[in-house]
Amino acid sequence: MLCNQGIFIFKITEGRKAQRFMGGFPPACWANPMKLQKIELAGFKNLIDHSFTFGLKNLIQGERSCGKTALLEAIVWCLGGCDLSGNTRNVTKRYKNTGTKMMTVTTYWEFQYAGQRRHEVISRSASRRTTIRRNHQVVTQESIDELFGSIDTFLSVFLPGYLSGLPAARFSNVILSMLPSPDADISPLMMKLQDLTEELSETEEYIKDRKHRLRTMKLQQSISKDDQLLKSQLQEYEAKLRDIRGSSSLEKPAFIQEMENERKELGERYRALVAEWQELFKHSGPVQKLEDIRKECQSLLDRGFVLKDEIESSTMHYQEELAQFQNEQIAEEQSLLIEIQKLKNQLKLNEKYSNKGQMELIYKNIKEALEEGASVKEQILSLKEDAVKYAQQQVDTANLHLKDCSIQMTKKESHGQILFKYQLMYRGVDFYSLSVSEKVICSLELSELLYQIKQESIPVFIDGMTEVRGNVKAQLFLTKLTTDATIIVA
Repeated sequence: MLCNQGIFIFKITEGRKAQRFMGGFPPACWANPMKLQKIELAGFKNLIDHSFTFGLKNLIQGERSCGKTALLEAIVWCLGGCDLSGNTRNVTKRYKNTGTKMMTVTTYWEFQYAGQRRHEVISRSASRRTTIRRNHQVVTQESIDELFGSIDTFLSVFLPGYLSGLPAARFSNVILSMLPSPDADISPLMMKLQDLTEELSETEEYIKDRKHRLRTMKLQQSISKDDQLLKSQLQEYEAKLRDIRGSSSLEKPAFIQEMENERKELGERYRALVAEWQELFKHSGPVQKLEDIRKECQSLLDRGFVLKDEIESSTMHYQEELAQFQNEQIAEEQSLLIEIQKLKNQLKLNEKYSNKGQMELIYKNIKEALEEGASVKEQILSLKEDAVKYAQQQVDTANLHLKDCSIQMTKKESHGQILFKYQLMYRGVDFYSLSVSEKVICSLELSELLYQIKQESIPVFIDGMTEVRGNVKAQLFLTKLTTDATIIVA
């Protein structure tokens, strides 16, 4: 699969937001020049209550700190909710005038195309909340991006030098958004390449699965035990299991029962003597006889209590032994069940992998899949070559419309994907190494490129210049340092 806005999908997620386009061109709303007609500001830095009307070429003049840069920041914040570097962190807090409760920027734009020509964009911040309105309707930032394109691409033309602050991936993404679409419709190529890539991935997964299965079968054959030995062990363990399940529980010791019988006899003798004593006492029997019976009853009671303690102690000890015996039986039963299941599984595996015909079939499957994969790879390679040709065609077409600047494309392949990287050069020097004035020229040429290729035009803001040579079709904002205390737009 190729990663390229102009050819396939090129996606980056660094910085402010992810940008994703297909087909090599930005949103359809961009397909004509745009012009900022008017801006109204309230509570924005030192521009507490100001409004400015703009033409095609505008000269913004005033002394230092009068608001020239603030005006630029207001335009960018209104469209992208960010500062001049594309950062959104704490931007509202930094821009809001501390003496006002609300910060509002309203911009009026004109687009020269058949649809709705004029658009009003309002960004308002109050009580730590920012709302965006487009033509009097509350919208999200995505709705503004649909109208003006990605903030990176907009700022790369609007602010000369903005590109130099972008990471390589986002820089490349901006250049991609300015390239023309190929002469031919590459959608079928894209779909075919994607289908073939998915097919190749499935084939490789299938081969991987077949090889793993083959290795497993070979390993299993090497460690398989003799079936007869396994069956003999299985019968032995099953017999032990039957013995455990059929064995009786631990019997209660006989001496406990003997003590219980003796205690019962003592009880019967005790109750008989009590009845005899009561009868003699009722008829005023001999005192000595009554005393003898009383002593014998006490002796029986004492012996009964001794027997009770011995029975309880012996019974408790028996119950502990019984619980231990039962636990040992359960543990042994579970152990035998595990061993029995292992033997059964081993026998099943032996049966499963003993089929030589199955291994031969897997060898055949792998060979056929390898041949199919090689054929798919050849098709993918051919399609990639076509895609690279289309990508180079885009760059060559764009360079025809550039004068001192040029776009260079390099490619590399990683994990089956072709990755394109785009660089902007000025007279053979990389953009990152250019001076401020050279970056201004690049920005103007990019603006002209958009106009020539796609009939699009993004305004350009140039600080410290009052004149621009050549026929610039984009709206211009130039600045001039004067002694005027307030900002003047001429």
